[in-house]
Amino acid sequence: MKKSNLELYLKWGGFNTSLYSNYTLEHNQNNIRIFFNAISCKNQKDIKYKYRMNGIDQSWVYSEINQASYPILPYGDYLFEAKAINKEGNETKESIKIEFEIIPPFWHTWWFRLIAFSLVGLGIYFFIKYRIAQINKNTRLKEQVDREMSELKLQTLHAQMNPHFIFNSMNAIQNFISSNQQQLALNYLSKLSRLIRTIFEFSKRQTITLEEEIEFLKNYINLEEMRFTGKAKGIIEVDEKIDFDDIEITPMLIQPIVENSFKHGLFHKNDNGWVKINFTKTKKGLKIIVEDNGIGRAATKLIQNNKLTENHKSSGLDITRERLKTLKNVLIESSSLDIVDLFNDNNEAIGTKVNLHLNYIH
Repeated sequence: MKKSNLELYLKWGGFNTSLYSNYTLEHNQNNIRIFFNAISCKNQKDIKYKYRMNGIDQSWVYSEINQASYPILPYGDYLFEAKAINKEGNETKESIKIEFEIIPPFWHTWWFRLIAFSLVGLGIYFFIKYRIAQINKNTRLKEQVDREMSELKLQTLHAQMNPHFIFNSMNAIQNFISSNQQQLALNYLSKLSRLIRTIFEFSKRQTITLEEEIEFLKNYINLEEMRFTGKAKGIIEVDEKIDFDDIEITPMLIQPIVENSFKHGLFHKNDNGWVKINFTKTKKGLKIIVEDNGIGRAATKLIQNNKLTENHKSSGLDITRERLKTLKNVLIESSSLDIVDLFNDNNEAIGTKVNLHLNYIH
């Protein structure tokens, strides 16, 4: 059979259309039916067809029905091919071909996502700018803070950071300014901007050195110490056997745990609060202990229930657990995270300890 012995007709959305070699269709024009018509044949009942839609399946579909139906085609590129087969089993030498492009809906396009992220960033930026302008009318301070906020906004668009920490940081800046501690506000804002730049850089890397992780934790703890105004401090202890240049770990794996200690363990403690982070080398990997002398998990849960804040429960440990599950290519199978509630001899809560075991990369 010759190529000219097969004609095709196309229909979508209930409307017939002339046949072309390629089509560009909207996402809601993805209900497609293609009809076959074998010409120069006396008996159409003796004609069979085979067809396939590359992009969905590479296999040929054999049919006695002169049509193919694709009710819901996902957006993407497709190539439809069809051949006619007569009763002797001879088929057309070349297949009829039609190319399709289903355009994705606007909410799946890169420009829509860019606009959405930009609007969120602009919203954060203008909110911070408005709050600072309300509190502080000093022109020189306002210009300097605005420059830092512009940089902070761009970094926030890409940073994978806990929104609760950002919110608390903005409140801390607001409190510094309202209490006429302008220089302290600028110092805090500068440190926060550097921290977010670091997060943005780390988010593009699969691993970082242990030295980089510890330096990041020091900067983060320094911000929390400023926000707690002397009521809490952070302590980092590192085993002397650890060779910083020889160890790489997944970035920002420990910060959510430390943030959890500040956020829940020490927030409701009056003073003398501390968070201790201990790094110890083991035979199978690295052991990290994050311990605090806060009010304990039971007291924190009671406060949350009294304030009806169940929807704002801690997510720091959940974040770390989830990352441990998804990073099996980096972490050994025996990696683990467990929480220990600490009590004194009178069975009074004196803090919480989190034990994290993970593999490091040479």
